[in-house]
Amino acid sequence: MDDDYHHRRFRKHHVREDEDLPWISYVENRLARTESEAGKLRDENKELKREAGQLRDENLELRREAGQLRDRNKELESSASVRKGYIMALNEEIDVLKEGRRGTELDGKKLQQQVDEETELDVESLQEHAEAESAPSVLELQNQSETETAPTVSRMSKSPHGSWKATALIAALLVCALFLGRFTSSPQLRQHQHQHQQPQVPDIPVSRHAPVTGISGRDATRRTTRAALVVLRGRIWREARGGDWVNLEGAGVCVVWRAER
Repeated sequence: MDDDYHHRRFRKHHVREDEDLPWISYVENRLARTESEAGKLRDENKELKREAGQLRDENLELRREAGQLRDRNKELESSASVRKGYIMALNEEIDVLKEGRRGTELDGKKLQQQVDEETELDVESLQEHAEAESAPSVLELQNQSETETAPTVSRMSKSPHGSWKATALIAALLVCALFLGRFTSSPQLRQHQHQHQQPQVPDIPVSRHAPVTGISGRDATRRTTRAALVVLRGRIWREARGGDWVNLEGAGVCVVWRAER
């Protein structure tokens, strides 16, 4: 129906009555044009299909890149979580170290206080121990001196000449004290010491306990009097022998005494 319609229309507009054009030529021309248009459409379809394939490939590539990005994002998130946990662990360790440092400081202070207390206790105990050890030593020395001097005093008191020997000893001590006082306070001795840069020390033995050089006559007399009182009480450290020193307790002076046998 359509072909007749087109044929009549074609003959009406393009074919004249007097011309005898076959219907086959028209159909062939129409078919050729249709085939050419169909070829163009097929080519366009192929081009579109090729472009669609390219787009599909690009889409697949984009999807693959998106998958890679997702994987990378997951890795970054996991690493971020790991780092976050590591940072939290470090913060916890820092807090623990701070607490440990505070505890160490407190322990150090406690140890220092304990050491100070123990040191004070040790010093006190050592002092007490030293005092406890020194006290018996002093008592032993006193007892020993008393035991050593007791026989001498008893012998002097028991002997028939003990009283005059004690009196002679006291007199000799007084004479020695007066002689030493006058000798040390004489202006001749001072002038002699002033003239010489290195004065000659008189040939008088000096005790390590109480030297007599430079003592005034009044002091020597006082000390000798005290020595005499000590002798009367019998507190002599050791018995006087020929040319030996007699160290008198509490007198502060040493005197040479040669006992007459």
